[in-house]
Amino acid sequence: MVVEQLSEMKLLKELVEARYSAPDRPKPPTKIIHKIVRKSVEENGWLFFYQYNDKRKNDRRLSYGGPQLPKEKKERILSQVKRDLKRGNLPGRAYWHTAMSHMGPYPKLVIDQVPLETKNIDDERLKLKSEKRRIQSKGLAKPDSAAYKRISQIHKELEGLSKINRENR
Repeated sequence: MVVEQLSEMKLLKELVEARYSAPDRPKPPTKIIHKIVRKSVEENGWLFFYQYNDKRKNDRRLSYGGPQLPKEKKERILSQVKRDLKRGNLPGRAYWHTAMSHMGPYPKLVIDQVPLETKNIDDERLKLKSEKRRIQSKGLAKPDSAAYKRISQIHKELEGLSKINRENR
């Protein structure tokens, strides 16, 4: 497996050009607004998504690539990814699976540019959020209680982690 490191924009430009380079394919969009995100699906490996904007058609959508999925599952994943993008939960980095031959003449690349500290911070944020949900679900968060103080402490920790994450990206 070849691992190369490229900037996301350059990578996406190459991928889109390769995708549309065959004579029977349409021309690539005039402007690409990219957001590559990672989503793991147990039985299918990695999926990838990119967003582009075609000014000629006033067309803005998320494109999907990867193993073929049932329509409902695909829609569910796409809605989840859109929601995560809005919340800023997913790193704008790329994990590319090599098995893309069915998608056309894509270069077979694996990009892994997520710094380790970013990944660790994401894991820490998830732990804090689940602890907060657990406290709230038990109904323990009464004002002046220890649980209430812990929730406000979690909020502060989450803000600090978000700040570090923004600096790392």
